Amino acid sequence: MNAQIQLSLKQDLPLGIAAAGLGAVGLWIEGKKPIGLTEDQIANLNRMDINRFDRIATYNWRPASQHASDVLMILSAATPFLLYLDKDMRQNKQGLKLLALGAQSFAITIGLTNMTKRLAKRTRPYVYNSNVPMEERMERDARMSFFSGHTSVAAQGTFMFATFYSRTNRGSRLNPYIWAGAAALPLSTAFLRVRGGKHFPTDVIVGYVVGALTGYLIGRIHTPK
Repeated sequence: MNAQIQLSLKQDLPLGIAAAGLGAVGLWIEGKKPIGLTEDQIANLNRMDINRFDRIATYNWRPASQHASDVLMILSAATPFLLYLDKDMRQNKQGLKLLALGAQSFAITIGLTNMTKRLAKRTRPYVYNSNVPMEERMERDARMSFFSGHTSVAAQGTFMFATFYSRTNRGSRLNPYIWAGAAALPLSTAFLRVRGGKHFPTDVIVGYVVGALTGYLIGRIHTPK
């Protein structure tokens, strides 16, 4: 690796404050989920009211896919720490800087995600599925569909890693593979969220874009031009 993480007080103080604020709000909102639907409200739901593109998700319910998406999200979010494999990143406080950037990216992503979820109160697709146990369909989390937090968190991690690696290893033959992996991991997470019945396709598309942009921008502004 031929470059180091660049931090500046002028740039990172306001960014860090904003990230901390968004993260705190996001965590607070997580505990203030909207009230779940009643049995009568669920009985009146009609999947035909869902747009055709998203409607397919209302037939899905695969807990195994949901659990797999949990694992993939964690692995994806942790990819920036692969940079520790480079000896330069383990010297001169580069590791602490990387930890700070990872915290910034995660806090911004989770804050934006949870605020949007709380405002949108979109009903998850599995609530429309009569094969799902009623107690699952009545949970408060069942109205936190838009947009996908698993996908946004996964994308911010992989895109931050790919951006930093490619910008500090220009010309490396690994760069195309790094970017392919960065795109594929959150895409797989998104697929599993839809397959599991947790999200509509539009939920994961927006989550992917938000997470990818956050990770890319955090990585870009902290590496040399």
